Order: sequence, then C-alpha cells, then structure tokens
Amino acid sequence: MLNKHTEFTYSVEYVGNEKQPVLIIDNFLDKPELLIDYCCQYGNFNTADAMYPGVRKPAPDFYIQALYEHLRPILAKEFNLRDEQVKSIETSYSMVVTPPSQLKPMQSMLHVDSFNMNELASVYFLCGKEKGGTSLYRHKNTNFEYITAERFNTYSASMNESTKNKTMPKQYMNGSNEYF
Repeated sequence: MLNKHTEFTYSVEYVGNEKQPVLIIDNFLDKPELLIDYCCQYGNFNTADAMYPGVRKPAPDFYIQALYEHLRPILAKEFNLRDEQVKSIETSYSMVVTPPSQLKPMQSMLHVDSFNMNELASVYFLCGKEKGGTSLYRHKNTNFEYITAERFNTYSASMNESTKNKTMPKQYMNGSNEYF
C-alpha cells in the first residue's frame, strides 16, 4: 500500500460559469517514484485508442488501492458519494508522445472524459510542471463547460457547423482559440 504524503493537502475549486467542482490535491503519495519505478520495470506501453495522441499501460493494483483508501472519504464528502456508488476505478499510465505535426484532426480538438455525470476523471502527474498540466474550457458557441449525454447533440452540431470546410491546425490545445 502506498502511504499518503505527510504534507498531503486538498482543496475544491468551483470553476467556470457552471461552477464545476474540481478537487485539487497536492502531495498525494509519500513515494510517487515507486509508481515511476513500477512503470519502468513492468510491461510495455501500447498505442492508445485513436483519439489519444500517445501510449498507455495499466497502472498497478496497489495504486488503485491507494486511490480508493486515501481518496474515498474526500470524494464521499466533496462529491456526495456513497461507497456503493463506486463501481470501479480505472487507471492508466499515459504519455502524450505524438508530435503536433502528426496529430489527426480530432486529436487537435478538446476531449471529454465522460458524458456521465456520475463518473469522475482524475489526472495524477508524475512529472514536473514543465511536462504536464491540464485545462478546462468553455465552448464559445454553446457556453457549455461540460458535456453530458443530453448536451452532446447540441455541442456536436455546433462544432460540426463551425468547423465545416475548415482544416484544424495540427497543434495541441493550449489557451484560447475561436472555438474555446
């Protein structure tokens, strides 16, 4: 079992106009290098799905156990979740390795982790700030800051209309553009 860091802290920020809760954790695990060592020692990365511009491999069960044990009380409190609502935890090591010039058009667009409001997504960076980060965006035409199954058709139609006859620049989203 991975222990929680002695300087573990968390906060919840409500971002955007739609006030989506974002749980921010600093100093999650005591020895995150154990996850890096495990990654380097066991198994190979595989090409991810067509949308992801990189490679993935499953994270170890001991990390899933640490997530569940250390974050369950916080998730229960901050997201009003009961234990029986936690059906599964899925984790992967992921590395973006595709150069911008080789991106497929959809890989230059933003992605949605899930359309289900009962699912949570997380990112645990095992690198310094210079190598990673994440951003949240608002779609300018619809003002949506999150996409649910109910919103998907409206969002998709708007994106299709606004990008019709346009070539998406081969670049990673970083900052604002005409759509977000």
